[in-house]
Amino acid sequence: FLGQFTDPLSAQEWWPSHIGMTDWVAPGPGVPVTMIDSGVDLAHEEFAGRPNTIALNNQTTTANDEELHGTATASVVGAPVNGKGIVGIYPQAKLQLWDASPDGELTVGDEIAGLASAIRHGPGVINLSLGGFDRIPIEEHAILGAFAAGNLVVASAGNDRSEGSSPSYPASFAHVLTVGATDEADHVTSFSSASQAMDLAAPGQDMEAAIPTLFEPTGYAQVDGTSFSAPLVSGAAAAVWTLRPTLTNTQLFEVMRRSARDVGKKGWDADTGYGILHVPAAVTHKAPPPDPQE
Repeated sequence: FLGQFTDPLSAQEWWPSHIGMTDWVAPGPGVPVTMIDSGVDLAHEEFAGRPNTIALNNQTTTANDEELHGTATASVVGAPVNGKGIVGIYPQAKLQLWDASPDGELTVGDEIAGLASAIRHGPGVINLSLGGFDRIPIEEHAILGAFAAGNLVVASAGNDRSEGSSPSYPASFAHVLTVGATDEADHVTSFSSASQAMDLAAPGQDMEAAIPTLFEPTGYAQVDGTSFSAPLVSGAAAAVWTLRPTLTNTQLFEVMRRSARDVGKKGWDADTGYGILHVPAAVTHKAPPPDPQE
């Protein structure tokens, strides 16, 4: 096993070597990661007794099988090194959880309430593994407000490649770090939407994740989607920010994408942005000057 990846299912986690984490170990708790998603199963073995796990509102996971999503995305960020299951990219992350689907249906209103809560409990990294095709001004306003308050906002590019990659929001809003998905061969996945707003990509196929035992008795499953790429970037960004606390959110935004490992067409492209997340490079990448007008 490599570095921090010592739990029983770590061998099923193919992605660490692809993002430079063969011997890099994430720091202790620091900058928070707020997951605005469906609820997290706090009784799951990855979360029960996990330090620095803060439910910002009531967490529900039982309405329908889409409710496994929040547990899975949170585990990709912060599943601890506890001798059970998997290990996340930032095992000791300060995880803040907002359930934006209290009745089993994720709503923009609940997302906006989550953004407001994240602002109150920040600044930090906000993960939005969600999206739709409507450009909703009140959602855009809330996201720009979160950015203005000093947060880094990370969103999934969307999974609509086969339908023509219609622009997805919040990924296509300004000041959102937009993340596509790559596979075991470092190619863009068959589902990952191309986007003019793409910043970088991260593994998002055949991802071993924790899910509520209600849906799978073992508590684990392989999942696919840009939903699972964004948390890798969010967790990495929070770890980098914890190690480099003087960075502004605009500087961190540039560091995360400009330090990516270029794949596909040389330079920026709509499939993978500047390339695949590369954690050690992000730790050392020279920050641009702060841009107070950004």
